[in-house]
Amino acid sequence: MYILRIKISICSTNLRKGVLKQTLMKTYKTKFVISNKVDASELILKESIRDSVVNGAFDSSMPKFQRVQRRAMQDVVYEGLKEVIIKGQVAPGTKLEINQLANNFGTSPMPIREALSRLVESGVLVTEPNKSFSVPLLQPDDLVELVRIRMVIEGMACIWAAEHITDDELKLIKTYCDEMSDCVRQKDKSGATEANQKIHFAIYTAARSKKLISIIEKLWMQSGPYIGLLSWEVFAGGVAFHRTALKGLQNRNGFMVQRAIETDLFDALNSLLSFSLPDEIRPTVYFSKNRNEA
Repeated sequence: MYILRIKISICSTNLRKGVLKQTLMKTYKTKFVISNKVDASELILKESIRDSVVNGAFDSSMPKFQRVQRRAMQDVVYEGLKEVIIKGQVAPGTKLEINQLANNFGTSPMPIREALSRLVESGVLVTEPNKSFSVPLLQPDDLVELVRIRMVIEGMACIWAAEHITDDELKLIKTYCDEMSDCVRQKDKSGATEANQKIHFAIYTAARSKKLISIIEKLWMQSGPYIGLLSWEVFAGGVAFHRTALKGLQNRNGFMVQRAIETDLFDALNSLLSFSLPDEIRPTVYFSKNRNEA
């Protein structure tokens, strides 16, 4: 096994006239990947979220990768990077070093560069002036837009899933829900994050659409770096939303599943931002105005 090494520098900020300004930098000298930009663009996050970043909200466990085999090296690298990004193991603003990744994967720089370029095309990474790659720091409006798109796309997958899900898939989702409940009780954030991902993708897989899954994966990669900023209250609330979604699946009620998952996504976004989100994207308001729940 080879380990991705990260160095994360995190900025603490104060809110002044609605804008956050950098006041303190704390560096975690851990055996981590990738280096967060010191001159990060300004974000509008809740003060509690900023404090949690300074206090080390990100899981310090090191992402692990399998050594690349001769076949399809860039595909193996791409899948490995996609997994850790979706799980929130790479922080917003971090820089990916090609040579470090090549050493960790046990391959040459070429497949690393090719995999990173694919992630740029998907909107997951951005290129820097020096031709390096980094995880973008999204502005609040970008986060809102991203989650709004996810609510529509993943909500559609929920409706389709309710139509096609099997008894075996229902049992699997229940198992994942139990896993997440256990992780939340044990304060195991890494485990809760992984269980959360399993629940969502088990539901979306039941929709029986490979194209839809591909779109959802790209959206998750763009929002994945912000999972590490979520509070325990969000994970605890997620347990309840997932149980409701499971009940909807068991009853073949697609609208019930859709509303539970959309509310889950909205709740996570709402916990990050320091301003109120527009009513038109609040699931309760949206459903009452635009949809009937069978």
